[in-house]
Amino acid sequence: SQEDLASALERINRDLKTETNGKTAKLTVVINAKGGSGASVVATNIAHINAQESERRIVLVDLDLQFGAVPVYLNLAPNNGLAIEGLVLKHPGGVRVLATAPDELVMPQEVPGSRVAALFELLAESYDEIIVDMPRQIDSLTSLVLQHADRIVVMMEASLAHVRDAKRLLQILHQVLGVPEDRVKVVINRYDKKGSLQKTDIRNTLEQQDVMTLPSDFRRVNESVNLGSPLYDMARGAVITKHLMGLSRAVTNQAPDQQTVRHS
Repeated sequence: SQEDLASALERINRDLKTETNGKTAKLTVVINAKGGSGASVVATNIAHINAQESERRIVLVDLDLQFGAVPVYLNLAPNNGLAIEGLVLKHPGGVRVLATAPDELVMPQEVPGSRVAALFELLAESYDEIIVDMPRQIDSLTSLVLQHADRIVVMMEASLAHVRDAKRLLQILHQVLGVPEDRVKVVINRYDKKGSLQKTDIRNTLEQQDVMTLPSDFRRVNESVNLGSPLYDMARGAVITKHLMGLSRAVTNQAPDQQTVRHS
């Protein structure tokens, strides 16, 4: 019957996926709703935390081909462009980093979508978790990655300008790129409970249920960036670090007792 045939095809499809995708990495994208909202710092720190708190193989991809700063935040020197194992930068904390060399000038339109797709397929076979620091732009390259992301973290601050841009970005994600709402998490960075815009107000305005906050800690974050030392290493007990640990677990859907803590 038609029902039996459909059931058999679904079963075959699942079996084929199991055989060909022995390793299917989860893809998380971190992107600013407005410039300077902290996407690079957050992407770097949750990738490092994930690598430290689990035995999973984590790769952090800096897709800002012109002004990427992720290697600086980890005190790493980029080498010869986007390539896999051997050219992937290795941080002592366990996370791998893929970024363009500082002396390269790469235009996004020069990178074919097929090569980007092939790159991420290869990463998915080699790693358990892919975390992408995404530039604040929507083009053919970034759209391809956003559409295939398992989780998109939208960074913003509690101001009217940020709310406006966040609403616009969410509209693009949901209405233009077809990203389901349950794949998107909004994070309000440098959040002040005494501020004029509260979390509830922002959530209602954006019509987005999944909203988290990160507290402001300019001194520690600035020191972390300047030293190239992740917050988990230099200030593990700080409130900002604990919030980042919570965000890392929320993004990976892992509870603390599900993780194998590996302090190094």
